[in-house]
Amino acid sequence: EHHVEAFDLTYSGNLYDALDKVLLGTTSVHVFDDLLKSESNQYPQGSLRLRFTTNHDKNVADGSPVTRFTPPGVKAAAVLTWTFPGVPLLINGEEVGNDKKLDLFGKVEIDWDKNPDMREFYKQLGSLRAKHPAARRGEFTSLPNSDQGKVYSFLREAEGDGVMVVINFAPREKRVDVSSPGLMVGSWKEYFSGDDVHPSEGKISFSLQPYGYQVLTRK
Repeated sequence: EHHVEAFDLTYSGNLYDALDKVLLGTTSVHVFDDLLKSESNQYPQGSLRLRFTTNHDKNVADGSPVTRFTPPGVKAAAVLTWTFPGVPLLINGEEVGNDKKLDLFGKVEIDWDKNPDMREFYKQLGSLRAKHPAARRGEFTSLPNSDQGKVYSFLREAEGDGVMVVINFAPREKRVDVSSPGLMVGSWKEYFSGDDVHPSEGKISFSLQPYGYQVLTRK
């Protein structure tokens, strides 16, 4: 009701909690599909949820995501947050990998010259959403893969645009096949590397580093 009568966005603490459990190894990636199903029953269609990997209160309570999840884990979480249905939140300091625990009311200075690679990573995520309507508002389809406990894969499609996301939430390398014959027609390009990817018999094979990810865009 509050989405209809008052608010454009509401905080999605449930995704943070799900990411926390997955990255700490206490639950499987199935929790993300369960979350979307629960939201579809709870909120009016088209409701926007504000997704985040940290905010001021969570940092104060849990510490920075870099220290809680490790830098590679933070990137995996960010890729999901920026491609999952909803609107991503970037709190100041995330884009340089701030590892300081915030004071609830005191001043904490951020070193803006730190971690230029992390800043570039977030720029790429922002460009992905800007260039691809599927990443912002695409219809969501969860895709089956050969390791559905630790690897999460899904497709988003809008206006002829397609974005496929595969994320390894395990601290070890994973080789997985993602398959869905009716959804993977045509050729794809891996967004971060620029490599061409061609499905074979409705399947794509991925080799993912610990907490690794690949984001494919339809050519």
